[in-house]
Amino acid sequence: MTDKIVYTASSTEAAPEARKIHRKMLELIKQSCPASVFEIGSGRGLLGAEIAASGIKYSGIEPDEEQFKACQRNFPHLSVKRASCYENPTELDLGQFDLVISNDVIEHLYYPRKLVSFARSLVKPAGMVITCTPDFGSYWKNIAYSLTNKWDQVHSPLWEGGHIKFFSKNSLELIFKEGGFGNFSWESVRNINYPIFRMSIICTCSPTHI
Repeated sequence: MTDKIVYTASSTEAAPEARKIHRKMLELIKQSCPASVFEIGSGRGLLGAEIAASGIKYSGIEPDEEQFKACQRNFPHLSVKRASCYENPTELDLGQFDLVISNDVIEHLYYPRKLVSFARSLVKPAGMVITCTPDFGSYWKNIAYSLTNKWDQVHSPLWEGGHIKFFSKNSLELIFKEGGFGNFSWESVRNINYPIFRMSIICTCSPTHI
């Protein structure tokens, strides 16, 4: 299995939608009061830089060369390795963290369970995992896409390294339950132009102890 799978954000990473998601993620991170945060998919380092600026110890991984170099260039103080969640976390010697996060990553993976098991290996027993992904569980939003013939635009088939998995709240909870997580709580981020619709869902969960 290659370690060069691309699961980067799109070129609209700094767009209003992404900034709104970042604000919500930062709000949830600060509410959990972690001493340390690990990000799966650091991208260009925009969210990581804000986390580190708040005084939290931050580390992350990013597999895409272009995104990784941009992160190094713009935020050289951030502790980010070029690696992917398909790799063995023990061999990467990353340690354990109070909070493991990912933002717009799991929907880019051929093997999304790899992200779950990677997060499980890095989170401390009393820690938490926060995962954000586009919401495809909204009946009315999906109806609207169908009525306006927008599915081709939504799925972005010409986006290299783009979305290949489409999660609802139920499917996201199921994949994390399978991976040894429980105590789920949920937040949503509303679409900027059409706030009646959820743009993204954010899942917070913690390791179960068997």
